[in-house]
Amino acid sequence: MKTILTTILLLFTCYDIYSQYKEQLLEMDESKISKLDSYIYDNDLDEVLTGKVKDFSWDFNDITFYQKFLEEIENEKLDYRYFLFLSKISNIKESNNNYTNRVYYYYKLKFAILAIENGKNLAKVVADSIKKQIIEKYYTASFVPNVWQDDKEFKNYAEFVLKYIDNLKYSTQFDKKTISLFYQTKADIIYEIYILTEGNNTKISEVLTNYKMALSEDNTNWKAFVSRGKLRFYRLNDYRGALEDYKEALSLENKKKFPLSPNLTTFSFEIGECYLKLKKYSDAINFYNKTNTLYLGKIKEPNKKIRVIDKEIYTKYIGIFYFKLANCYYNLKNKKEACGYFKKSLTFGYSPDNLRESMSIFNCN
Repeated sequence: MKTILTTILLLFTCYDIYSQYKEQLLEMDESKISKLDSYIYDNDLDEVLTGKVKDFSWDFNDITFYQKFLEEIENEKLDYRYFLFLSKISNIKESNNNYTNRVYYYYKLKFAILAIENGKNLAKVVADSIKKQIIEKYYTASFVPNVWQDDKEFKNYAEFVLKYIDNLKYSTQFDKKTISLFYQTKADIIYEIYILTEGNNTKISEVLTNYKMALSEDNTNWKAFVSRGKLRFYRLNDYRGALEDYKEALSLENKKKFPLSPNLTTFSFEIGECYLKLKKYSDAINFYNKTNTLYLGKIKEPNKKIRVIDKEIYTKYIGIFYFKLANCYYNLKNKKEACGYFKKSLTFGYSPDNLRESMSIFNCN
């Protein structure tokens, strides 16, 4: 009986705490939050609001704080700046906190979306600015770990992002590079959710159209070239089209003059894969060798400490590339080189599914 009473007391205590948070938030009348600008990822607040946050003693390093606060206000119709304020302060300071990414992306985006969907007194120019940031940060969040709990949650956010892109893609408020990012993000979302996850290939033409629009707005958008190249290679078996896209991306990356760029490694490998599929083995060898050189450069790069796990990954990839080189030389009837590179692949940890069969194919003792 005592345990039950204690549990009930704790529940009421938690409820009171989070209700108190909401009351404290709403105590800041509109005049106090009127100076908030539209930038959700600019965490600088004016002195009045900074002082208020300190007075509240809110625990920003506790994920429960954001969960409960969201439950308290997500169905409220409030001045948009209250939601914007919460979006701005959603940021766990402890670098070792497992929930850092979830708060910094999921909750920050959620409060920003509420500013758009439930916020009152929201001018169009401010709304458009917030929508743009949501689109950009959602795109970034799609590559960050520990943000989404499941595919359903990722898709729910995507619905808002797609809507905002359609709202903004004809806007004269943004430059061509930004509009290009909108089209590219829309294509990436549709590809990720509807084609890869749900297998809906009827969406492929829509994806290609959006990549085309992205590149018509900005022909230096290398990410659009790479994404379209992957779609052509892995879903359409259009190896020539993929090769053209990867070459464009590689050309754009080379202009940056950053010799150990991870993108150079990736693009060189993908170009090698295209040539291999097209049975242009000498060209494939050229790009696989470039890829290997770049990975070896990463391992041996002077004045740079490389994490053990990264070194293991690079070493594993080098083994894979040596095996691909062996395959190319085998198809060029150069058994000596084929066997030599096959043996090299083994020294770098590559392990084919059937070692004995592979030894026989490459005529290695």
